[in-house]
Amino acid sequence: MQEVIHIGKKTAQPAFQIIPTSILPSWSSEMKHYYFITETNDQCSICNIRGRIDYPYHYNKIDIEQNPIKDINILQEWKSNGQWAYHPIFLSKRFRDLLIDNGITRDVRNMYDNNYKSKDWLFDPVIIVD
Repeated sequence: MQEVIHIGKKTAQPAFQIIPTSILPSWSSEMKHYYFITETNDQCSICNIRGRIDYPYHYNKIDIEQNPIKDINILQEWKSNGQWAYHPIFLSKRFRDLLIDNGITRDVRNMYDNNYKSKDWLFDPVIIVD
């Protein structure tokens, strides 16, 4: 973590920025990729991610056993939100439980849960392939 000064609506205060250093192994070849029907078949020749949905994430069990997941990780692969490409942050279950136990987020499984609020953190499922 890196110490930063948070400046918002309130007086500036010390805060910490999480800087992930652990990189997850590559996705499993079992993972499916879905493409928007409105996108052309010609994907970007450099990133090949525009118009693609990668979900849910699949990892090979042996890769995870050889390189155990830390609490805060980034995906090796690039993702796109339509405007830019980025490496998403991947949080462990242990870290997720700490966030819930300390009241930073509630235990919500999707945005349609009755107790979901805009400041809650949503987490994506992961499939481990034998």
